[in-house]
Amino acid sequence: MTIKQQGGIFGRNPTFKDVEAEDLVVTDNIKVNSDIRIGPANSSQGQIELAKGSGAFMRFRRIDDTVVTGNNIGGMEFYTEDTNSAGVGAIIKGVAGGNGGQVDLQFHTGTGGSTANAMTIEDGGDVIVETGNLVIGTSGQGIDFSATSGTGTSELFDDYEEGTWTPALKGQTTAGAGTYSRQLGWYTKVGNVCHLTFSLVWTAHSGTGTMYLDGLPFNGAYYALNVQQAGTVVDQNLTLTSGHYLAIGIGNSSSRVSLYDQPDGGGANGAISVKTSGTISGQITYRTA
Repeated sequence: MTIKQQGGIFGRNPTFKDVEAEDLVVTDNIKVNSDIRIGPANSSQGQIELAKGSGAFMRFRRIDDTVVTGNNIGGMEFYTEDTNSAGVGAIIKGVAGGNGGQVDLQFHTGTGGSTANAMTIEDGGDVIVETGNLVIGTSGQGIDFSATSGTGTSELFDDYEEGTWTPALKGQTTAGAGTYSRQLGWYTKVGNVCHLTFSLVWTAHSGTGTMYLDGLPFNGAYYALNVQQAGTVVDQNLTLTSGHYLAIGIGNSSSRVSLYDQPDGGGANGAISVKTSGTISGQITYRTA
């Protein structure tokens, strides 16, 4: 090892001002190839830096109550800067809470020297997302409620979605096409249950045979009874059998809604042929495949 004396006194108990041992330089900071520095950032804070030259470094340092505004004790922070040392990429802070000296963990993000608290883990265990969304990055994963009591087959909340769909009337024999003055649909899916609303007004249709509603955003689940009773619907000008009402259902693994001429007092239902004009509005709730 080569030691170069740059000041100080050699003796039985030598003192050194600046000593270089191969690539180790001890000055106000300890440096290795100028990439690792251990030393004070200012009079009240010590820090460790991993750097490349003068920029693009990671820093771990103590912070005091002058850095963490409004807190009465200090904490720690770890953050990165860009190659020009101009911006802060990420910060993790252990900071004092408002009362009792509790410590929260904060995660900050930002660029250009400006940072914002993105997430906080409070000393009691609560996680607060300050900005942005909580994003589930893998399909089938979600929020697990298995710690709660229950006898269900799953306690994983793994899906939520809302959007629009395009309901369309078709014929069983010949699908045909309709002329619509209103063709609207919305849906909200929570887990494996989908809630739909829709409204259709048509003035002409070329389909033939039994009429059905097509275009569900998700296929229905499989049931031993072959059909789900789906919801309620209001119709106009469909000319149903006297004393009957319009009923709807979704077949096994199907993307269509069957329309039935249902007796008011119960009993076998009948099919409804494609109508050349009419109005249908309704709400449907069903279990998805």
